[in-house]
Amino acid sequence: MDRLTPQRVAAVGSMLGVGAVGVALVVLGGGHYVSYGRTTMPTVAVAAGVLLLFCGSYLLGSDVSRGNYPYVAAGTGGGALAFGGGAALLFAASGGVTFREEGALLGALAGVGAVAGFAVGLQTARVRDAESRADHAATIAERLSEERGRFAVLNETTRSLLDAADRETVASRLVEDGRVGIPGPFAGVWLHEPDRDRLVPSATTSTAVDWEPQQLWPDSEAMAVFEAGAPTTLEGDEFPDLGVLYALPLGEHGLLVVGASQGFDEKARDIAEVYARTAEAAMDRIEREQELQRQNERLESFASVVSHDLRNPLNVVRGRAQLVKQTGDIEHVESMFESLDRMETIIQDVLALAQGGDTDIDPEPIDLVELVDDAWGQVDTRDGDLEMGFLQTVEADRDRLARLFENLFRNAVEHGGDDVTVTVSMLEDADGFYVADDGPGIPVDEREEVFGQGYTGGDGTGIGLAIVKQVADAHGWTVEVAGSDEGGARFEFRF
Repeated sequence: MDRLTPQRVAAVGSMLGVGAVGVALVVLGGGHYVSYGRTTMPTVAVAAGVLLLFCGSYLLGSDVSRGNYPYVAAGTGGGALAFGGGAALLFAASGGVTFREEGALLGALAGVGAVAGFAVGLQTARVRDAESRADHAATIAERLSEERGRFAVLNETTRSLLDAADRETVASRLVEDGRVGIPGPFAGVWLHEPDRDRLVPSATTSTAVDWEPQQLWPDSEAMAVFEAGAPTTLEGDEFPDLGVLYALPLGEHGLLVVGASQGFDEKARDIAEVYARTAEAAMDRIEREQELQRQNERLESFASVVSHDLRNPLNVVRGRAQLVKQTGDIEHVESMFESLDRMETIIQDVLALAQGGDTDIDPEPIDLVELVDDAWGQVDTRDGDLEMGFLQTVEADRDRLARLFENLFRNAVEHGGDDVTVTVSMLEDADGFYVADDGPGIPVDEREEVFGQGYTGGDGTGIGLAIVKQVADAHGWTVEVAGSDEGGARFEFRF
């Protein structure tokens, strides 16, 4: 059953109105005929009334919308009043109106006026329908044009996001280009830093003059949305008061927050989620490419070590072996063992570098005094000395941390000489530790390069300090190179 809508009520009322005029004319003409005999005017009135009854039922099958039926009813009633009422006024002005003499004539005139008014009302309703259809078509065309423009922006922005070279560029393009398709005065991207478990603002735009983006910590509502991994609306003091805020996690990379003063309809949410998913895919791709680049760099370093660094001591062993074979002099055997030790060190460094690419660590409380002393004993420190200042217990992976100290000690001996002195102690604020020596130090213009694979200031493999950097990164530590008080190198690690 159809619902009782205003349009349906108007349609029923209009048909009843037209029908009522028709019935009135039939009764008027029929009554006059019965009372006063056969004349032309009653017949005309009856015919007009029957025609109106037919017209009222005709509306149901016409192409006129129900909402415009009242125009037809108004035309019908107006025509009947205009013709019938006008004639009645004329008769009244000329001497009065009697039902016997003028009744049939007035009914006939009212009927003719009603039929004429019905025709005019029907045409008016059709014109109104045409105008409504034209307005509706224009609205649809405007909406399609808007959607086409929004789709073009969406397509261009997603391409731009997928072409970005790093996460920061993705965030910037998402805010600057993507917000064209997202309603509202605010958009921002916070990137996740796993080592400190926080969200850091990367790119934001807002019409709020005094607002500054803040870091978001685990106890914030936004961080809860990020950890839940599901888009939702949120409220928080960390964001400007610019209407409804909608937060969308970017996978494990961060959070997109957009604001709309009028709220978000389903279409706006869908577009925002398309942007978020595209940004997430772009950041996933960047992360994979960066990891692949790191793997390629390690492979290139391994190839360099195998083709160059291992070849040299191997040639020494081969040459000395030939001399032993030719001369029988076993003095050359000592040099052979030194070359073999050199090869073992190179192999250990290569394996450590390969394992360093795995960031999964197993931290445990470690007594630095004990571990540093053990690491010193694992390295050929020759006549070097180890001095330890205040050292406390730290949370770290024992094997990785031991490898870090062993490489730093070996590096100090290789560059500082047989009698080098190495000092290990906590930093002044106890937020980390340092390893320093009294060797020749590292030139200021080379300190940014020392952790690159292949860098060596002497006879090293060129990957020892790269291993140190990998171990620090795996723990979430920072490492910087400075000069020691004695003029040598100082490596500072901050937790």
